[in-house]
Amino acid sequence: MAETNGKLTYKEKQFTHELVKNNGNGTKAALKTYDTNNYKVASAIASQNLDKPRVQEELKKILENGELKLNKLTSK
Repeated sequence: MAETNGKLTYKEKQFTHELVKNNGNGTKAALKTYDTNNYKVASAIASQNLDKPRVQEELKKILENGELKLNKLTSK
């Protein structure tokens, strides 16, 4: 894996934007961002991305800027 010096890769950045668009659905965000049509693979990618501190930091920034409301992530 390429060294990113703590910065988001292009795909990680796209993933965070797709996550916002899809109301926190990581699998849908991964399906849109990464080269896969497989639901299980997309789910694994989403899980891996959401475990990354730099992705969590980006999502925190989005929340703090009011771009995404926490209730959108938790509402059904």
